This record gives sequence, structure tokens and C-alpha cells, in this order.
Amino acid sequence: MKRIVFLLLFSVLVVNSYAQTSFDMSKVTVGGAFGMQFGNYTMITIAPQVGYNFTDFLNAGVGISYSFYKDDYSSGTDRIVEKSNYAGLNIYGRLYVLDYLAIQAQPEINYMTNKIEYKNSNLPDVKTEKAVPSFVVGAGFRMGPAFAMLKYDLVQDSYSPYGKRIFYSVGFSF
Repeated sequence: MKRIVFLLLFSVLVVNSYAQTSFDMSKVTVGGAFGMQFGNYTMITIAPQVGYNFTDFLNAGVGISYSFYKDDYSSGTDRIVEKSNYAGLNIYGRLYVLDYLAIQAQPEINYMTNKIEYKNSNLPDVKTEKAVPSFVVGAGFRMGPAFAMLKYDLVQDSYSPYGKRIFYSVGFSF
């Protein structure tokens, strides 16, 4: 957790010192990701980001995110509904190794609320609230303003919105 806070502060200082010397509004980028899945497992994510092209090969910036997850499943005779909400802040750095290949690092912190409801039993609902750190790294392809990347959360917190496996994401940056 301390490392993520340090990286966030260090990145802000670097960006701030660069911005004071030669800020060019035409190098500002806007992008992010949006995702949805519906069914017994529902997921909705919106994650806008604002960045700056420091060079032709380096883009870095900040973002916010909100994710909602709902899982409705059965365990024996119990029907269980689990709902999670994540509100997050992140910084990112994206390096364009080639015109079409990018690697990315993104430390972030999410505030998570989780509620598990047991519908067919007398078990009490379980509620959890906590700050969840993540450090997501990834690599993938850039096609114009669109990105398709494989990513992985290095922190592996048990409440991470990214899970414990490699995942894919599709995003954009203009």
C-alpha cells in the first residue's frame, strides 16, 4: 500500500514538474474503458482517463473508475446474491514499444463495498467495506485510438476487482 501511494505521489511530482516547463494542450489525451456483462453474473464498469503525450512513445495520466458486480448463484439449498461496488483512482503510464505494441503500468486504489445476501436461509447478510490496492500491468496492441491488452494485477488482494488471473481489456485514447 505504501509503495502505491509513493508511486502516485512520485508520478504527480514528475508530471507537475514537466507541466511547468512546456505544457502543450494538443498533447492531452482522453480515453478509458467501458464494459458490461449481464446474466446471473452482472458487471458494469466505466473508467475514464486523461493523459498527456510526453513523447511519441510515452503517455501517462490519471483516471477514475466505477465498477458494479452482482453474482446470483446457488449453494446447496441456499440462493446467494453477492453485490460489490468499487470506486477508484489510478495513475497510468503507457509506453508504445512499436506503433502497434503498447505496455502499461497502472497503480490504483479502489474503495470497495461488498454485500452477501443469503436468500433461503436464516444466515445474516455479510457486509464488507475496505480500500483495495491494485497494481495492474499489461501489454497489447494499439489500433488507431483503440487498445486490446492482456493485463494482470500484481498485488493480488483477495477483494481485487481484477481477480487472480490474467484478464483482457479493450479501451481507447484520443
